[in-house]
Amino acid sequence: MPQPEWEACQRELIELAQRVARLEQYAGLSAPAAVQPPAPDLAEYPVVLTEHPLAEMPNLLPVIGRALLGLAGAYLLRALTESAAVPGKLGIAIGIAYALGWLGLAARRPLEERWSAAIDSLTSVLILSPLLWEATARFHLLAPGRRPRSCSYSLSSA
Repeated sequence: MPQPEWEACQRELIELAQRVARLEQYAGLSAPAAVQPPAPDLAEYPVVLTEHPLAEMPNLLPVIGRALLGLAGAYLLRALTESAAVPGKLGIAIGIAYALGWLGLAARRPLEERWSAAIDSLTSVLILSPLLWEATARFHLLAPGRRPRSCSYSLSSA
């Protein structure tokens, strides 16, 4: 099964070889009169499977990069809260809203982008779970009895 991109590359390569041959003849260099590269056997190239579940994996790297930037934003917010540049309760509220924003982003993804939705959901969980633990244990801003319930709600919604 010939690939359209491969055929276009073949045609362009033949045209370039002919142009180089004409330039060599014009310059007086010895060149063969007609340059025709041999046609490759297309049977030796693998067939690309588009129905395979991993066919969308090449698009996974930008999604992972976006998730890492999301985690970096959460760490920035944590640093601002820890340094008292942002009041503690406000920082936690912004952090929870930020994590829920990632969860909303995951929920809005179409079914074709299931890898992207899964990674956005994971980003939300990786932001919200440590946030709730640290708000309870380190900043003492949430009552210890409320944290497990809040954490289980966030994990069940992801």
